[in-house]
Amino acid sequence: MIRIVGDNNFLISGLLWQGPSSRILAALLGPRAFEMLTTEFLLGELLNSLRKEKFADALSAFAGSPEERVAWIRSVMVVVQPVEVVSRELRDPNDLPVLAAAVGGHADLIVTGDKDLLVLKSFQGIGIGIVTPVDLLHTLGLD
Repeated sequence: MIRIVGDNNFLISGLLWQGPSSRILAALLGPRAFEMLTTEFLLGELLNSLRKEKFADALSAFAGSPEERVAWIRSVMVVVQPVEVVSRELRDPNDLPVLAAAVGGHADLIVTGDKDLLVLKSFQGIGIGIVTPVDLLHTLGLD
């Protein structure tokens, strides 16, 4: 089974708009050959992001609160323990929690639209690939 960490960029896109990210999240409801991983810290960040005014209109289209959206994510993902990581090549230190989740959860892939992560292509040579949602759809055969 492929283990995947999605960053909040990916999750917000998938929760609020139609597109590749939402298709991946929808696939979590059926039989699948992958599992999505997250951490308590990433869930907290997601909740804080979804509470921002700039997402209020998009969120209202789903008739659900930020808390309900995060509860759904928690119900379809595996919560793992992050491990402390150091990355000299990381351009944005705010992305460290995503890498920590991937290493702690023994992830195969990180899915993101964040250019600061995508530029790495993989993390620390340990085989954790970093891909876009479109690339992940192809990898999972969902395209």
